[in-house]
Amino acid sequence: METINLKSVNPENEVACSSLEVKEDQAGLIAPNAKSIEWAKANPKSVPLAVYTDTTLVGFVLYEPRGNDVFSIHRVMIDRRHQKRGIARRSMELTIEEIKKRGGVTIYLSFRPENHAAKHLFQSLGFVQHEIESDGEIVFRLGPPRAIAF
Repeated sequence: METINLKSVNPENEVACSSLEVKEDQAGLIAPNAKSIEWAKANPKSVPLAVYTDTTLVGFVLYEPRGNDVFSIHRVMIDRRHQKRGIARRSMELTIEEIKKRGGVTIYLSFRPENHAAKHLFQSLGFVQHEIESDGEIVFRLGPPRAIAF
């Protein structure tokens, strides 16, 4: 079994992270990594992470502490060439572990309702539906409901 680990996005891997691609039918379900990395640069509390299997870059994760022991996972993506191998699950497990080590009690994330694979993955990790946003995004939560401190 290959080792899956998370590393900080940095100048050495930023371009490669931006070049990762989802499958064609997933393109409208998640923002491009380049856009997410630019967003992270403008939001210094956020944590952009590169997902590696051994030494191969295969995915991207972005999370952010929101105050009141609340964190949001904004992005989870695995490159189209590396999907269906359990990497997304392990990436989420590692991200959840990291958030809990940082004091996270509640984790929120959202996804498009047509992203059935994401819904299945998040439910299998213990996330439950929290609400549906006005734009149709489904918000899931891991942990007790908690207000985000602004």
